[in-house]
Amino acid sequence: QTETIHGSRQVNIGVNDTLEVTGTGTIIIHGAATVHIYSTANITVDGNTTITTPQATVVASSKIRLQSPLVECTGNITATGTITAGGNIKSTNGEVGDKIRNMSGDRTIYNGHQHLETGAITFGPNNQQ
Repeated sequence: QTETIHGSRQVNIGVNDTLEVTGTGTIIIHGAATVHIYSTANITVDGNTTITTPQATVVASSKIRLQSPLVECTGNITATGTITAGGNIKSTNGEVGDKIRNMSGDRTIYNGHQHLETGAITFGPNNQQ
């Protein structure tokens, strides 16, 4: 059964019923909106999806899992807890550092260090970092 709805309606959907919205229109909500699902939810989108908002918060009581071959961020990432990696951590165009200095600073110190041995100063290390 197909029905065109104008104005406001409350729609009750039975256990085995489906609510299908067809067309290429836009759904607009003026004012605040809450969607409460009293069970599990799966959302499938056949095309690309964009969410535009000034700020988004996801609240999950146990964890958030991103199941994708690649997660890309165009800005900074800030973490207040521990970051654990099961693979490599790489910087393709930047520095890796801690609260003391970057790794490039450690390389400079290591590569330029010398030792005083048997009354003479040795050269820097053979294997530079």
